[in-house]
Amino acid sequence: MDERKSTVFTYEEAQMNKDQAMFLLTEGQSSLSKAVADADSMNVDQEFRLTMLELGLTDISI
Repeated sequence: MDERKSTVFTYEEAQMNKDQAMFLLTEGQSSLSKAVADADSMNVDQEFRLTMLELGLTDISI
């Protein structure tokens, strides 16, 4: 069986001040933005490659 350990925080440990909360939110937003940019660039590359195939062009003919 898969035993998953859960972390239990006390009330005091779970509380964070405004600065800590803002830091966590901006850190999460930054990593999300990087992931979206990476996915977008992969999609553009894939569309470029498909277009080149449809046109019958290869790396050699370019």
